Amino acid sequence: MPVEQRYIDKLRSVLGGHAATFDDDTICDCYIPVTGLAIEVEFAPKWAEAIGQSLHYASKAGCRPGIYLIVRDIAEEKHINKLIPHCKRLNILLFIKRDYKR
Repeated sequence: MPVEQRYIDKLRSVLGGHAATFDDDTICDCYIPVTGLAIEVEFAPKWAEAIGQSLHYASKAGCRPGIYLIVRDIAEEKHINKLIPHCKRLNILLFIKRDYKR
């Protein structure tokens, strides 16, 4: 199982979400219809890609975009500060998973 998939599976189980495949064959990592949220799960260095994917999935699902950012090293913390202004401006709900020893 790819490393990212473990995070996706855990997030789905905690939030009650599931994968959603859209008519363009893209797949949202965690779609939660009850709350109207489409979440892209991504590692911190790919923060910019996560923005586009979350907006795309939310547009397809007709709901709010979300990003679950996985930070695996203290050196990756810098990516959070790059992402936050975009999330505020675009109304993207941001979840941060710090998965390293501090």
